[in-house]
Amino acid sequence: MHFVQINKTTWRCTGEGPRNPSTGKRRQITRHGKSEARERVEKAIAELKKEYTFGTKITFEEFSQDWLKLYHMKGNKETTNEHRAYCITLLNRYLAKKKMVAISTIELQGALNHLFENGTAFNTLRGTHNADKMIFAYAKEAGLIELNPVEATFVPKKKMTLEEVTTEETAKLYLETDELKEFLSYLDKHRNIMYRTLIYTIAFTGMRPGEAVALKYEDVDLEKKVIHINKTVYAKKSIRGDFELTPPKTLGSIRFVDIDDIVVEKFKQLYQWSEDREWIISDFVFGDREGIPLPSRCSTKPFDAMEPSPISTNNSAPTSSAIHILDYWQRLVWT
Repeated sequence: MHFVQINKTTWRCTGEGPRNPSTGKRRQITRHGKSEARERVEKAIAELKKEYTFGTKITFEEFSQDWLKLYHMKGNKETTNEHRAYCITLLNRYLAKKKMVAISTIELQGALNHLFENGTAFNTLRGTHNADKMIFAYAKEAGLIELNPVEATFVPKKKMTLEEVTTEETAKLYLETDELKEFLSYLDKHRNIMYRTLIYTIAFTGMRPGEAVALKYEDVDLEKKVIHINKTVYAKKSIRGDFELTPPKTLGSIRFVDIDDIVVEKFKQLYQWSEDREWIISDFVFGDREGIPLPSRCSTKPFDAMEPSPISTNNSAPTSSAIHILDYWQRLVWT
């Protein structure tokens, strides 16, 4: 560090900063002042070094936020980014102020074990473990750590017993073909034609709810009996009208699917029903009176309003089984 007195009260301090990464040229940092000049130069140099390296004192909380910023740049769906951020908040309960270089395999496994013992869902545990792996893999690639402590960890998993597998509760999640036919007939009694058509579409095509409510008229060809699935609706804050159209989950999710005659008929009925109402003209098949697409949670709306179902063994509507029914409905062959 070099000091030069400019006048009676002011000094100029010059220090050597890191070289420019693109040109390799030297970068000298100069600050003016008196006793504080040296401190200003050292602070400026530290900031420059931070752009390209991580200090050994960096905590998990700080490092994970830097990693999350980079992760956002990968073009993932916003829901995926939010899930990663949530998983990091879980890990911060145990590791936030811990230095990255000091975190051990035992500590990481202990955090996962504690989350498991407190009833955290398996998918959340798996997502947290995946976030852990990516964060520490990045730390290793950046030269911050030599060994990845996550490599020896695992996701705790409950061991199922034979009794749990064969319980009536498990059996209730799925319906036989005859029961599904009866359920379909029961669904037709729901007063809202838009909800009915939405569930028919999901059930007979295997579409995700977000893909179904994103459908526009240009995506549905009733003559060729084909639907083009190329987008999904992302509701940012569950506020009506606050949504974004995004590509499907993966490139492989962009596809054409055939639709049965029964679904074609449901679409025709919905189109006629929409024309008979003085609603705002919308591009969305499942648009409301203001042209806004329905929230994807409407795919289970009819289940909430159902009276006790004749096909339910416990005399209650199969609300809790709704998603399972829709997931597996398209696999059945209707005869």
